[in-house]
Amino acid sequence: MWVSLLLPVLLTLLMGWLDDITGWEVSLFIFYAFPIILAVWWSGATAGLIISALAGVAWWLANETDHPYETQLGYAWALMNREFYFCVVVFAVMAVRNRQEADEAHI
Repeated sequence: MWVSLLLPVLLTLLMGWLDDITGWEVSLFIFYAFPIILAVWWSGATAGLIISALAGVAWWLANETDHPYETQLGYAWALMNREFYFCVVVFAVMAVRNRQEADEAHI
């Protein structure tokens, strides 16, 4: 499982770096979904949740010094919103994967 997480981890770190250099005005958080999708597809929901957590940390660190939120509570709430989105991606991809496996078994 850990070998299959190498590419999603590297892509998540790359997204964090790109998010950092573009600043908060150009939000790239939606693109964190790609490594999450790969992790779920290759290794399952647990791997997807691990990459989701890593994506949240990467987003937090990339935007920590330059964000529009007046309080840490507002910034933490923004992180929770993004983590919710990331978890929805995990469970949506898992549902598609399970459906594909069920179709393959049926055929």
